[in-house]
Amino acid sequence: MIRKFALENERSERYPLDNARITGLAIGPSGLGMVNEARYIQVGDHFAHDFLRNAQDAIRVTAYHIGKNAYQQYQQMVNFIMSASQLRLVYSVPLGTEYGVYYRDVDLSSIEKSEIQEYGRLPVPMVFNCTTLWYQSRGVIYDVETLEGETRYTMQYDMIFNDNSALGFDAKNNGHVPAAIHMDIEGLSEYPRLDIVGSYGEAYQAYLPAIVYPGDIMSYSSEDKNLYAYVQRANGTNENLLSAMLNIDGNDMFIKVPIGVSQIRLSSTTGVLARSIVRMLIFFRTV
Repeated sequence: MIRKFALENERSERYPLDNARITGLAIGPSGLGMVNEARYIQVGDHFAHDFLRNAQDAIRVTAYHIGKNAYQQYQQMVNFIMSASQLRLVYSVPLGTEYGVYYRDVDLSSIEKSEIQEYGRLPVPMVFNCTTLWYQSRGVIYDVETLEGETRYTMQYDMIFNDNSALGFDAKNNGHVPAAIHMDIEGLSEYPRLDIVGSYGEAYQAYLPAIVYPGDIMSYSSEDKNLYAYVQRANGTNENLLSAMLNIDGNDMFIKVPIGVSQIRLSSTTGVLARSIVRMLIFFRTV
């Protein structure tokens, strides 16, 4: 098994870079590690960092196209990249007998093109500027359906029910920084609340100040580059909750999951949440 690369657009359409005679073969990558920006202050014979933060990374890779259709393959790849309004790099890493798949949002910085070389090879060096860390998405779906007076539950992972209006589950963030939350709530729910308690007792709360009626969908994201909170009403209008959430007791309502094992709890002042989807975006500085 070897590592593989692909490109993916905003519609989740994927362009593989694992076959030199069909779509191109990405080899010789660089920039897959990590870079820190730091400034230090000398204290006697030692140095203490004044600040330490991530530096923006750039990934360089060469896509090889081979054969009589090399130019057509090149044009096909470029067309995919240029037609995408959002682009991410998909990196599949062999982990034993399976692949671990990681994603990274990128912007194209440059593409170089030369002539076909010996053995019909057309090398195409590319540079991508990274706009996120590497990440994986892990989700929990809580679904309730009532049929003939009987309530049925469809879910992933073990849930904890403390009353009729709350659900909880353990979530493991094995990444390198706190994980972001993406959440959707459908059906009747009044003023939902999201609680996260870390393994060291640290606690975070997010209150969503709205009532979700049947046919509505409430959506929430604490991803740094994609913060949002709104209700899509059944009539097609959107109710933006951002300004209301920023003024709740002066607290940050866009919370994240600490590194390690945390308890995540979703509750409401009305009955059992009809359908809730909670996803964690787990970020890695290098994979």
